[in-house]
Amino acid sequence: TLRNIHAVLDAARRYDIEFLVYLQPYLAASSKKLADWEMELLEQAERENPGWPRYVGEAYPLFRKSLAVDAAHEDYRFADADSAIANETEAVFVDDYHLGDRGNRLVAEHLYDILLEAVLAANPGNEEVRARLADVELQAGAFAEAQARYEGLLGGRLQAHAHLGIVSALLDSGK
Repeated sequence: TLRNIHAVLDAARRYDIEFLVYLQPYLAASSKKLADWEMELLEQAERENPGWPRYVGEAYPLFRKSLAVDAAHEDYRFADADSAIANETEAVFVDDYHLGDRGNRLVAEHLYDILLEAVLAANPGNEEVRARLADVELQAGAFAEAQARYEGLLGGRLQAHAHLGIVSALLDSGK
């Protein structure tokens, strides 16, 4: 709820932390063209919880809009993870709330771009910040390369996500 968001926003401001609300995608409210598998998931969700997917599918756009208006009014960042998957034609959902590897990668890349923009805007011309970001991107690329090698050795998919590599790189760099 907005009350909870404002409580966290107040705490972030007390410590001079830039605040971002990143809305999780939901299958019934996604703007992406649903793949056959996702249509089956949506039908299953309806069978298990009659009316719930329709309710959330109608309520989510209202929540999305209220978050955008509130973010502009309260001066914090808001981003919708659904925009990271909107153009996908393949399935990215594994159930009505969760994404699989491909969806997680798309969301991680989208969130990284948003955070990168925020960091660069907050540190214009700071070459040390730019050098650290270049190192993070290099480590993330190394993570993706290692993941591909392990998948080749294992002969199958490795259940890992690129954003974990990015987070680890940020933690290792002291950020």
